[in-house]
Amino acid sequence: MKIAVLGCSGGMGSLFTRYFLNHGCEVAGSDRLRRRGLPAGLRFSESNKDAVRGADFVLVAVPTAEIVRVAAEVLPSMEVGATLVEMASVKGGLPHELRSMLRRGKRCFLSVHPLFGPLGGVSRGTICVVGTSRDLSVARRLFPDGRLVRIDSSDHDRMMAFALSLVHLTSMAFASVVAKGVGVGRFERFAPPLAATQLNLGKAVLSSSPRLLGHIQSDNPFTVEVLSSMIDELERLKRDVARKDTGRLEQTTSRIAAEFRRAELSAALQKVYAGLGEPPSID
Repeated sequence: MKIAVLGCSGGMGSLFTRYFLNHGCEVAGSDRLRRRGLPAGLRFSESNKDAVRGADFVLVAVPTAEIVRVAAEVLPSMEVGATLVEMASVKGGLPHELRSMLRRGKRCFLSVHPLFGPLGGVSRGTICVVGTSRDLSVARRLFPDGRLVRIDSSDHDRMMAFALSLVHLTSMAFASVVAKGVGVGRFERFAPPLAATQLNLGKAVLSSSPRLLGHIQSDNPFTVEVLSSMIDELERLKRDVARKDTGRLEQTTSRIAAEFRRAELSAALQKVYAGLGEPPSID
């Protein structure tokens, strides 16, 4: 199978380039910011058009704002029947626009979303396939050992408002409050495992590109709705704390805990301590 990776030197582009090479594919790549250390076996092309010639699949690993432009650029050079693959974190009208463009040019289209970052692994991580069961079948050809989950295009962005936007923004807010309130160093000296884990999550989020984080939040039409729900929950908790309403706080805790099985909660606690290399306390 012949695969072209456009943006092959970037974080996700280089990850997928190595994956396809390791699976015996013939891989061509292009990147306007060519970096050192390109993997052995990659055929590097000086232009996107050259990279896509003869490819069965064309993986577009460029910033979301560039995807349509790059797709239009390479479409005339793609083989008839070849499949262009986009993997934006927020879809909006992108799949519909690209599918229409490629259908007119007698090329195919696949929309995926890797639910892991550049330090992840295709074989271990989950890849979201946005589309129909047929799209899922196509994705299995491309990622034979990947863990694939299908979601309708209309549901993807709302789910990502919870899975990405909510996690990113609340983690950033937590890290900011700690840094401004007591300082990160002092906090870490006193932080119990749950607090240390929460701060590490904030740090991990902040390790990502500010530009990427900004687009993930602002491009998603559901971010404000989901973030408003979070703020409402915090406001209710704040009121109960201000009123010293212990009974209400206990009820709220019990209500939320009831959404999960007791075994799930215990397992989560074990994972937190295991991640820190410590046994859980029985205090």
